[in-house]
Amino acid sequence: IERGRLAEAAPALDEAERLAAAANDQRLTSHVLIQRQFLRSLHGEEGGLEEAARAAAMAVPVFERFGDDLGVCRARRLEAWFFFNEARAEAAAAAWERAAVHARRAGDRHEFYESLRGIASMLWFGPTPAV
Repeated sequence: IERGRLAEAAPALDEAERLAAAANDQRLTSHVLIQRQFLRSLHGEEGGLEEAARAAAMAVPVFERFGDDLGVCRARRLEAWFFFNEARAEAAAAAWERAAVHARRAGDRHEFYESLRGIASMLWFGPTPAV
């Protein structure tokens, strides 16, 4: 992601975060948190991956409490991205599998296919035996 694009997204995320906080809406606040962490980790900001893992761990229970499958999916994809970058292929594949389940429940084909792509990557790069 280009630095300029990250800078363009920041004000929109700041505004969304402000509105979610003003409404005291944990679910929306968690959505903003996950999107912000995706951008930070994909951009390679220092400490971004560790923050992403913490954000995912905090957001999943919130999304589960609200029955927000799309939110759980996105948080699990963020978690998978962290595991992938830590060279933990099995954990990444498991997180992408959980994300795919929630994407399907949410009816979000894009998120579903992105999750399947992650699973396929782990089959290629991960510890799966070739025989």
